[in-house]
Amino acid sequence: MISSTGKYKSDYIGKIGKVGKVQHLYDKTTHWIDLFDIEFDDGARFCVDREQIEFVKENE
Repeated sequence: MISSTGKYKSDYIGKIGKVGKVQHLYDKTTHWIDLFDIEFDDGARFCVDREQIEFVKENE
């Protein structure tokens, strides 16, 4: 996936971004799915699922 900045999602592995929005979707056959809109300082924005991100505290 490419952001509006022209960079790939893989370019942001290990970088810290901010969660902008969380969408809760229900898959009728399995379970709830949470999708997170992550925005980075350069304006890049990606939608990822819970398995693609790691939450860190602000002071870490």
